[in-house]
Amino acid sequence: MAVELWEMAALWGGAYVVTLIWLRAFTVIITDKELIFRTLFGERRMLHSEIGLIRLGFDLSHGGGPLRLFVESKAEPDVTAMSINAKVLSREAVMAVLNRGSRVARSDTGGLEDGIVMRAIRKRRERKSATHSPKR
Repeated sequence: MAVELWEMAALWGGAYVVTLIWLRAFTVIITDKELIFRTLFGERRMLHSEIGLIRLGFDLSHGGGPLRLFVESKAEPDVTAMSINAKVLSREAVMAVLNRGSRVARSDTGGLEDGIVMRAIRKRRERKSATHSPKR
């Protein structure tokens, strides 16, 4: 019994360590000339001069989380050059990328700066207040 408990604790501990390493591998680096997104499996780079739009959006078709940062290039505005899972990044990192987008090109939060749930709550409150507003 003690061996089984030890094995289970080692398995959970190992899974915890792997998860921490995986989460820490997601980084966004903003230099003077480019935006770099690093994951455990590689990195993607885009020069600021090539960025046309950075937007925060919601997409279930990608693997990973539904809250995503989309970076679109000036050369091909209809093609997403980078799709970054925003849920694994800190709020500060997401806002830094959006702020850089507004400085070098355009940026759009899509009302998702507080997350998907808060956007839904805000929209519901807006609809509720519009239907219950006093009539004059």
